[in-house]
Amino acid sequence: MAVFQVYRDESAKAEYRWRFFADSGDLLANSGGDGYTQKAKCLAGIQVVKIDAGRYETLASRQGENHWHLMSNNRVDIVAASTNKHLTKEECEREINMFRAQAQSAAIVEVDG
Repeated sequence: MAVFQVYRDESAKAEYRWRFFADSGDLLANSGGDGYTQKAKCLAGIQVVKIDAGRYETLASRQGENHWHLMSNNRVDIVAASTNKHLTKEECEREINMFRAQAQSAAIVEVDG
């Protein structure tokens, strides 16, 4: 079963973050970038992913690895980021499609860091 895990990081700020595990148990994505100062905002970020708001972008590194992230509608904030590197853009797009499909019905659980 796909699941979003909400946790507080171990930084000095102790921010809230989430990570997403696919049905297979593989870690596919996280909240990326900055953490959230409030749990309610972290949960709101997950809801953006669940309703499929925002815009997915694929990016390639200089080393030729591909990854993706989901930008908020304001095109400023990264809402989700892939945790995997892909050899091709097509592999990256397959992971986006799997994430989009599984995120909609994924459970949300709180865990320790």
